[in-house]
Amino acid sequence: MPRYRGAEDFLGHPFFGDFESQIVKYLTQVANKIADDAKRNAETNRTYKGNPLPSVIADAISVGSVEASGHGRYSISINVDLEKAPMARAYEYGSGERGLMGQDYPIIAKNAPALAFLWEYPSPLGRKYITPEDEFVQFQKIMHPGVEAVPYLQPAIDANTDIVTKGVLSALHKAIQNTTVKVVYIEPEKT
Repeated sequence: MPRYRGAEDFLGHPFFGDFESQIVKYLTQVANKIADDAKRNAETNRTYKGNPLPSVIADAISVGSVEASGHGRYSISINVDLEKAPMARAYEYGSGERGLMGQDYPIIAKNAPALAFLWEYPSPLGRKYITPEDEFVQFQKIMHPGVEAVPYLQPAIDANTDIVTKGVLSALHKAIQNTTVKVVYIEPEKT
């Protein structure tokens, strides 16, 4: 009775090695394209006030390595280093009343006795908050309304979704082409 052969019996077959090399190559190319598109978005997108996003966001975007998790599953990460660009998440998703939670959030002085803001115009709160020597307004705490979302990463992913699907199919097709033995049947001449 023939024994059922699972995928693990075929992992040594040249097809799987070629498929893996094709998929690793392709996923790396696509992830780099998505990261480049996200960087370009971060450099060119504007807030609702017309201001550019902080330039450190584009610098914080990087691509990881392809990882195989078994059973034909591969993944690659596109990272945004929040240590380099701590505000990156707020610009991708919005924050405060303009974000997912829909409400202001407190900002409290931590590393100094007060938060200080340059106040170029007469203060609507009165001059009691302005120190005459530097014209800064000082607070112990403020309620921040947040920032409006200006996505840079998700649009890059969305723009490349079809490319990913086509690329995986292309890698599969190339692996099959490279490992398939061609058999030619020549019919004998009739005598």
